[in-house]
Amino acid sequence: MEKIIRGRIKTIELNGIREFYGKYRFFVWFFLGIILGTLCMNIFCEYFYDKLGIYTTYFMETYGNIIVDKKSLFWYSLRDYALEAFLIFLLSPTSVGSVFLNLFCGYKGVVISLLISSSVLKYGIGGVLIYLLSIFPHYITYGIMLWIMISFGKLINEKIKNYRKNRCLGGGIFESIKIFLCEVTEGRKILLAIVWVIVLLVITAFLDVYVNMGIMGSFF
Repeated sequence: MEKIIRGRIKTIELNGIREFYGKYRFFVWFFLGIILGTLCMNIFCEYFYDKLGIYTTYFMETYGNIIVDKKSLFWYSLRDYALEAFLIFLLSPTSVGSVFLNLFCGYKGVVISLLISSSVLKYGIGGVLIYLLSIFPHYITYGIMLWIMISFGKLINEKIKNYRKNRCLGGGIFESIKIFLCEVTEGRKILLAIVWVIVLLVITAFLDVYVNMGIMGSFF
């Protein structure tokens, strides 16, 4: 009897862990990325600090004196942000979509961790404030954009999995896109998500180049 009760308790615990992971898996991967980035910075401190170079004395002293072609930088920034959006929309409907979204969140955690650690190494606890200053205000719209893309990507991936399971279908990316467009969601929802992402892409790039650079330049 005890074995049966213990078995049921373990099953309940495992189900609870699975449910928690299924609901918050992107936060879990993001947190794992932060841990990995922190460990890498501690182990390979000099290498990562030299490679990043963003918070070095030379960079901060010359930041305010750099003359930048903001129009060209705007298009460069927009292209970088758009590439992320394109990859998420392209890969989410595929069989590797779930893995890609997990790794993407982990990658973001690693990058943020490395930048914060680099700033803290240079300026102590005040480095956290410098990092927050360097991502304000464009990371607000950037975060909203990522949330829309990842949430939408997760929804699409799950619906396609269920669709394939019910219909016993395999297939590659073209079949996935066909299901995505024709069977899985309404065209209005697809269009709305794309419009929102495009608007947020433009706003994020604009804030990054024309607002954040002005804020950073006034402090350094």
